[in-house]
Amino acid sequence: MESAVKSKLDNVWIGVGLGIVASILFYFLYAFIWAMINGMTSSEFYDQIFMGFEGYFTSKIITICALSNVILFYIFLKKNYLQLCKGLLAVLVITLPIVIYFY
Repeated sequence: MESAVKSKLDNVWIGVGLGIVASILFYFLYAFIWAMINGMTSSEFYDQIFMGFEGYFTSKIITICALSNVILFYIFLKKNYLQLCKGLLAVLVITLPIVIYFY
């Protein structure tokens, strides 16, 4: 049973999709927590961090969102989903130049 599920999930494109979705969800989670702590809405968070005077936080936020992929990479590597890990690694490699650009 587990091998049938593994054969369906162990795919590079599923890893890429999972990496993108995890990064987006981690961003919204981070924005929600940041907004709650500072007493603002998520849209104010976006305006202040990305469009406002605190634009130097952009690379740090993207890096934090990429950490979700590192966590997933570790979990799926331990479960021997190697093709899925390749997709997660591809998302990390694509994210790296974005972080460098905003840094």
